[in-house]
Amino acid sequence: MMAAPCFKHTPPEKQASSSAGPAKLFDYVIAQYGKALEVVLDHQPITIDRLLSTLVGRCCFFESLESSPVFLHADTSLSRGSQSQHRQHERHEEDDHS
Repeated sequence: MMAAPCFKHTPPEKQASSSAGPAKLFDYVIAQYGKALEVVLDHQPITIDRLLSTLVGRCCFFESLESSPVFLHADTSLSRGSQSQHRQHERHEEDDHS
């Protein structure tokens, strides 16, 4: 409540000239967003189709990564940031080779 006077509306005529550029840019961005929103709302079935096909495509892609031989399934514990487990793993490998 005490900050309310800081946020009261200042008419464009009384604003500083240095704030005119950012205000115009902001108004332009809002106008472009409005135009894009109109296009999306005018083409809802196509938009929903694109959304669902992207979702299904990504799910299929990630499923294919799990069965891919490119990615190794061995965990060295480095991905979790656990240095002590990695050291234990190295010691265990040294014992196996000895």
